Amino acid sequence: MSQSQIIRRCLAYSVMLILFSSSHLYATIVSKEINCSDLRVGEAQYVEMPVTNTDTTPWVVEKVSVCCGNPKPTISTTTIQPGSTAQLKQLVQRMNPGPYKIITRVLMKHPQHRVFTFNIKGQAIQPISASIGWIEKKKETR
Repeated sequence: MSQSQIIRRCLAYSVMLILFSSSHLYATIVSKEINCSDLRVGEAQYVEMPVTNTDTTPWVVEKVSVCCGNPKPTISTTTIQPGSTAQLKQLVQRMNPGPYKIITRVLMKHPQHRVFTFNIKGQAIQPISASIGWIEKKKETR
């Protein structure tokens, strides 16, 4: 299964989860795309994403999820007061080179059933191996 097929499947499952996990038939979805700098294969970095309550009532975090087997993100507080901001922290680590996309969601207990979606995109690069130059020099000496 290709990476784009996995992403499409995760999106389809998340939409079904949103629709069937609550008694509400609608959701307010706030989406943000985050472009990361190049990440070396095997290295890890944290991406921090702000979630700001612009409403007049407190927001209570019901669920934080991530797709495709990535580590579960953490959020600095489970109740976000009006005008306050919580920090969502997602670990990004790739073991294979190439482009990646991590979809992180925060579901709020709220009359409008707010869902915050963060699409983390980037490129995992393979570091140049020091042994390549050594192998080439070894061949020249023979």
